[in-house]
Amino acid sequence: MALVTGMATDAWPWVRDRVGRLYKRSAAAGESEALVDLDDMHERYLAAASDSQAETARDLTSELRALIRNRLRSDPSFAAEFEALTAEITSRVGEPTATPNVIQSGHATGFGIVNQAGRDIRK
Repeated sequence: MALVTGMATDAWPWVRDRVGRLYKRSAAAGESEALVDLDDMHERYLAAASDSQAETARDLTSELRALIRNRLRSDPSFAAEFEALTAEITSRVGEPTATPNVIQSGHATGFGIVNQAGRDIRK
């Protein structure tokens, strides 16, 4: 999720500000609450040891999805604005990097031969 990726970069203050403005446009009371939640998530991400940051990022993604889902229930117009914000964040900080997981297997009996070949995996 672009917001979690933004937490892991130097662009966090900019991302935080953009999310705050989005919440402020639709409900002023929601802005301060959303920013408190985001700040808490950001602190937990930074506090996680580097070897557990991937797990922490997954947890935060789940929390953010719940936060956004609640917002969508109360304000359906939020979806288009949030989608535009996500695209803006992604263009600024990039896509999250993930190492692809490739599993190959083969089975031959008797005098059978198994040949396997692979290529670079690209999205």
